[in-house]
Amino acid sequence: KTKGEKVYTSFELKAPSAEEVMVCGDFTEWESKPAFEEAQKWVMEGHFKLPRGDHQYRFKVDGMWLNDPSCSGQIDNGLGGLNSIVTVE
Repeated sequence: KTKGEKVYTSFELKAPSAEEVMVCGDFTEWESKPAFEEAQKWVMEGHFKLPRGDHQYRFKVDGMWLNDPSCSGQIDNGLGGLNSIVTVE
């Protein structure tokens, strides 16, 4: 991998009863852009092409913010909560 190269990164969330699931982060400028097309699956996946480094994100499930339960890395978001963090290598 070369410097500045973007790498496909996957985000997964199990939300069997959700109607709408999105992933928002610094790589979407925190806009609520849908990452998951179908919300009636047991496991929903979203893929983003991200530059190497650390990226903060959260899921938005039926309008409510949720940290990634499978992510052990978290960082203070400056708003009284935490964001999940993923490192792309």
